[in-house]
Amino acid sequence: MLHVFCGSDTVAVRVKALAKLAPFEEEGIVPVRLESEQFEPGVLEHLLGGVSLFGEATVCVLDTPSEDELFLETVTKNLAELATSAHTFVLIDTAPLADYRRALQKSATSYTEIKAEAKEKKDTFALGNAFSLRDKKALWIVLTKELRSGTPVEMLVGSLWWQLKSMRLAACTNNFEEAGMSKFPYEKAKAALRKYSLPEVERMSLALLKLYQAGHAENKEKKDMAVGLEKWVLRV
Repeated sequence: MLHVFCGSDTVAVRVKALAKLAPFEEEGIVPVRLESEQFEPGVLEHLLGGVSLFGEATVCVLDTPSEDELFLETVTKNLAELATSAHTFVLIDTAPLADYRRALQKSATSYTEIKAEAKEKKDTFALGNAFSLRDKKALWIVLTKELRSGTPVEMLVGSLWWQLKSMRLAACTNNFEEAGMSKFPYEKAKAALRKYSLPEVERMSLALLKLYQAGHAENKEKKDMAVGLEKWVLRV
């Protein structure tokens, strides 16, 4: 019998494989392990053809054959024999390539593939964009999401400081070349100035600078930057 556990969520894959092996281990059967790092020619064929002195079935773990060319070739060539063997083979691997996947699915007694959840793509400009639009609700939502996900407060302050700096430059120049900026962020900063007056931009810049300095003070005057940034956002 051949039981396959594979996929990009390598932790969950191994947990499932261990659960499959647990009943054998509870009966005192110690699985034989073939691993990619120490695989040797002929070992798998020997296990397939071997008969225990006492007639009991063998349990064998085939650990990540895809990481060794010879191991993978040997397993692939013997899939039919592995599936029909009286012994139990538990194959653990990472996400298989298409041909390897199809071969495993065709031959395996059971096939379990566990894919890792796709990570949400991070929008590094979301905070600055919400500020530029003076969308307080969106700004608050983005800020709290970033803080909860562990984004350093310094990075968030830096993002807002960069946006304010761009707006100050845009306010006193005629074009992106004069400002020493790229065209898109310059035009974005110019558009943001329709939502904020220059005195507001200056005031917010000073408040953000003080917030940063207070968060890095080395005495009793040191303040919690996250709390300070939340208060700053509420005043936008």
